[in-house]
Amino acid sequence: MERTEVGGRSAKRGAFVTYHKRIDSTEYLYIYDSKEIKLYSAETDTYIKTFSIKEYNIRNKLTEDNEIKEIVYITDCLLDNPSLLVCSRTRKNLYHCFVCDIVNFEYRSLPIDLDSMIPSINDVISDKIETGDEVSTYVFIFASVIGLSIYWLTYDPYNQHGFNYIRELNVKLSTRDSITAVNTYNNLNEEFGDKNVFYVLAGGVQGNIEYFEIMNDGSDYKTCSMPMLKLTGTSDPVPPVTHIVIRTLRDLKERLLFIGYGKLNSRIFNRSTLARLDRVPIMRISRISFNDNKKNWKDVNIVVGNPGADVTRGEIITMFVTSTESEYNLYVALDMYYRPNSYRSHDGIEVAHYKIENLKNITVNWHRIDSLCRKSSNINEIPLLDIYADQYNRGLKLILPNEVEWFQISPLSIDSDDDDDDIPSFERWFEKLEFNQIGPYNSESIKDIEVQREKYENELMIDKLFEKENVDYKILYPPQYKHDLKRLFDEIFNKNKEDLIWKYGIIYYLLRDWKFIPKHSQQFAARYLISSQEVQVFVDGCWALDHERFDDAVLRLSDPIVKKLLLQFPKIDEKIMKCFLISSCPDHALKYSHFRCIVKSSTEMMELYIEALVRNSILNTREALKFSRQNKSEDDESVRERLLKKLLNICVIEDKTETQEYEKELLGLLLDSYEEKFILQYWESSKEPKLLWFYIKELAQNENYRDSLIYFQVYKWFKRTYLKTELTSDELQLGVTIEAKKNDEDSDEEELEDDVKEKLNHYKKLFTGTQSFSDQMGINLDSNTHKSKSQEEVKKRKRQEKEKYYEQQGVKRDKVTPLLRNRSPLSASNSNCM
Repeated sequence: MERTEVGGRSAKRGAFVTYHKRIDSTEYLYIYDSKEIKLYSAETDTYIKTFSIKEYNIRNKLTEDNEIKEIVYITDCLLDNPSLLVCSRTRKNLYHCFVCDIVNFEYRSLPIDLDSMIPSINDVISDKIETGDEVSTYVFIFASVIGLSIYWLTYDPYNQHGFNYIRELNVKLSTRDSITAVNTYNNLNEEFGDKNVFYVLAGGVQGNIEYFEIMNDGSDYKTCSMPMLKLTGTSDPVPPVTHIVIRTLRDLKERLLFIGYGKLNSRIFNRSTLARLDRVPIMRISRISFNDNKKNWKDVNIVVGNPGADVTRGEIITMFVTSTESEYNLYVALDMYYRPNSYRSHDGIEVAHYKIENLKNITVNWHRIDSLCRKSSNINEIPLLDIYADQYNRGLKLILPNEVEWFQISPLSIDSDDDDDDIPSFERWFEKLEFNQIGPYNSESIKDIEVQREKYENELMIDKLFEKENVDYKILYPPQYKHDLKRLFDEIFNKNKEDLIWKYGIIYYLLRDWKFIPKHSQQFAARYLISSQEVQVFVDGCWALDHERFDDAVLRLSDPIVKKLLLQFPKIDEKIMKCFLISSCPDHALKYSHFRCIVKSSTEMMELYIEALVRNSILNTREALKFSRQNKSEDDESVRERLLKKLLNICVIEDKTETQEYEKELLGLLLDSYEEKFILQYWESSKEPKLLWFYIKELAQNENYRDSLIYFQVYKWFKRTYLKTELTSDELQLGVTIEAKKNDEDSDEEELEDDVKEKLNHYKKLFTGTQSFSDQMGINLDSNTHKSKSQEEVKKRKRQEKEKYYEQQGVKRDKVTPLLRNRSPLSASNSNCM
């Protein structure tokens, strides 16, 4: 399922409607932000309805003073129909609660007056209680920093107002702590405790849990503290209670409690300093029962972090429990961080699967699911919102901000159509797929695929897989008709029937193209790739890159699980980097190169890295120049030359709108003698006038006006005589400025004229011959001068004679030696020219 962001804003939370997770099945899921709620079918993931505060304000004719401005918390609640309980704030910053009936699409206000000074609502639960009245009575319990705020309301679905206020009760933990999680465990048909009492379990920020017995009519209550969690081998305090899930045991007289401790959810506790504290997550599984009106508590199991791994911190994102006749299954989604020396050094989102048999035997399996969860641009935002397990515990549905993914845990049963054969059946997987306008292979989409292939240098990522299996992809992919697909299928499986794993990967890629058919590709992966998760992750990354889902592509292709697979494809990292850069996604290219630690894996990769740096930000030009200098060698300068050439191509030569900005940034940097000479050498070999013009401006920028003027004269000859083009007005203006600056420093026109003639003669000879000027003149890039020693001596002698003559005549001359200075006034006064 794919969806756009809710109302154009990022989704804050989403969940499956499971009556506060007290039952194992659901029909709906929802995703919401501060303005609206989008409702979907949990079975098919199809969109159903949008509830918005704008619609609510209009329907209830709310005035500007009391209309709703934002949603702050949502949970599901148990009424006659599945419903959503919405907590919101008005423009006067008062709390306002209402219910959305999912079945009838109705809004009903709740006569609840929460204290407006409560900074945030930490948890909410509703329950139906027995009062003996004909009209149903419900309690709504709000957990916050001040404790529990409990409201009794009657509900009459036939009444226009729906809810009527009866009473309210405020209770606190004995420690007076903020309550961070709450749940009830009542069932009118079960033999648990007193029928005139309903039971509430609440957890606080210090990890303490208390048990409340509250009379159904609200006339009285009492509380009892449960055993405090004891941690051994650490001095850290017990983390806050973040989740409480409750299930009924078989005899209906006991409850099984699943209690999560850890870092507070920053999406809910966004104003609390406690949400910024690092905690190691803890799972506590306990039993509670009544015997002779006495409460009994027994811990079944306590799991701290990930046993055997060095966890530094973690947050429990969500929990879900299913039950069968013989066992309970607890699924806990966590955002985990490990120390580098841990055997699970890869941080990310994981699911811990606790299988509880006979309330004694507990096995735990850990599954990494971060490859399915898109990372947000906000590093503090966790992309997974909720999880839901099917009744057979085969897999999990994952709610992400913009889609729902399926994660396979147990293999699906083998379909009878496959006859337990290693070769998939074409009829089983493709026969029912339609080749029409909504399918992935029609006349328009095939043109798009070909355009995409041409864009990526005539090779898609799927082509890499075809090439590995020796399939002639340019003829067979994409298939236009079903018989073309059958031909492609046969071509894949008719060769080398022993090694099938990459063939399965190709079929999985093709099935992913029919993304509008729910779970079709996932069913294939569960059947054929269940033991090769790394292939599935790699193919998911290839598919995402070909379909320009770059966040997914980076996440999957940089996953350590696919590292060994990438080694099977020559220059695959360079290919992936090029795809990101071609698609104008330099930030993704940088992320990929850093995640994969491949920045210096090859000279081509270093060139691509420089391109990614500069294109990601003009301010990275300095870093790119620094990177080129770090890769110089006394014996071999070829790598540095290639990196400098790449930098000059981007910043000087390319005809792009941003090139001028790159050039200005590069001009502001101080180039060393090697780089200056390389620019000149690169111009000599390429005959690209932009390089010589950049060299002239660079000399002027560093106040070397004499050499700048000499090469300006060469530039005039080069353009007018060799290239047969005229100088632009900006070029002429800069030439005049350079000449004026030079005359202020040194009026020795005779020597200057000699140098200009010398340069012009050599360049005329260079561009009409085959030898490079550097070779003809004996210029060595490792030397400190362009002139031979004899030439220097002659010029030095002439200069000394002139100085002696001026001294005899009594003429005092200021010597100016233009060295490399920080900035030139030329850059400010003539910025338009440069």
